[in-house]
Amino acid sequence: MTKAIVTILIPTYNNRLQLIPCLNSIQRTALGDGLVNVIIINNGEKKTLDDIKGHQWLTILEPGKNLGWEGGLKLAMEQVESEFVMFLNDDTLIPDSSAGWIQKMLQHFIHPEVGAVGPISNVVMGEQNMGVTAPKMVYQTSYLIGFCVLFKTSILRDIGGVDDSLPGGDDMDYSIRLDDKGYILLVDRNVFVYHYGFQTGNRLHGDATKKGGWNNYLMTERTNFGLIKKHGFRRWYECLSGVTHTKIKTAYVENPTDTEGDLIRKLVIGERIYEFGCGATKTVPEAIGFDLVPKGHHIDTLSGAISIADECLDVTKPFPSRIGLCDLIIARHILEHCTDTIETLKNWKKVLKCQGKLIIAVPNNDLWDTIPVNIEHKHAFTPKNITSLFEIVGFKDIKIYDSQNGISFVAEGKNA
Repeated sequence: MTKAIVTILIPTYNNRLQLIPCLNSIQRTALGDGLVNVIIINNGEKKTLDDIKGHQWLTILEPGKNLGWEGGLKLAMEQVESEFVMFLNDDTLIPDSSAGWIQKMLQHFIHPEVGAVGPISNVVMGEQNMGVTAPKMVYQTSYLIGFCVLFKTSILRDIGGVDDSLPGGDDMDYSIRLDDKGYILLVDRNVFVYHYGFQTGNRLHGDATKKGGWNNYLMTERTNFGLIKKHGFRRWYECLSGVTHTKIKTAYVENPTDTEGDLIRKLVIGERIYEFGCGATKTVPEAIGFDLVPKGHHIDTLSGAISIADECLDVTKPFPSRIGLCDLIIARHILEHCTDTIETLKNWKKVLKCQGKLIIAVPNNDLWDTIPVNIEHKHAFTPKNITSLFEIVGFKDIKIYDSQNGISFVAEGKNA
């Protein structure tokens, strides 16, 4: 293994399908100038990764048994000699648009109070979720999720390294320990890492809806109880709820706000409101929520989130006759996922009253390259092409607003 600045640790268990593309994406975006080494901890069948051996930047550890996530990381940490170390899930993918992602995350360690840095993603809880809006592109958080997190190696070892005795929740554990030592945790929204989410756990145990499934209630409770036993209820609660003990004053914003939602709420009119793709939260509480995930079910793309949908429907298709007309439709970050945007907008128009209003929010392709950031995105939008699209479908009085979050814009139009 060649000497590098960052060592990436990837525990894996019989998941070649996503591990190989993950490694390829690292090779495309992070291997320049000997910046990165990768250590794979093969918790699965022996010799299943023999065909990818031989790279100077890649080491494969074969423990001979499944050490789990924490055990695999602990084993690999014994070999880390680089100044920085990253934990990375095997079901992640670095899009080409995130080239230079390692350097972007490293730059924050020029400040000695920084203990760890994480990117944003599509499948991650808390303030790293790409759906969270923030007034700054870099801000402080009370915890970082371990799907992708960068540490200064000496700091990680100083706080005790990886604790493999816990039943889970290693990310909350090191977040609390870093905070207790006076370090801050940062989210960098300039870095996006795609995360499939729950792949190995669901494959081995089933999803959260099944008895004994991955991320089910009992598993979550065991994790929480383990953390409470180690750190106490107060520290566990403070970490999870966003309270931090860090005394150091920084320019980083600790609590990002939903500027996009605040803008939309100012535009709301009418008594009967539909919100398409409501997921786990509604922009306005009085809205009737529509989503593909039934009410009370876990949302796979949002860790720990539960659907609050009032109607379980595919809003890209014609609505059943029982769905009456409404005064207002809110659709936040739905249209970029639709295959046929014109047909989708026509279907939405049919359930709007005359002079009813449609409000959408979409990523702004004038600000960043929005297609590579999420492989589920089918279209890129700008204020100009959304205006044209609305006009084609027959909306009038079209207005465009800046969401003030560096990511999206909001458009509204009336049903003529």
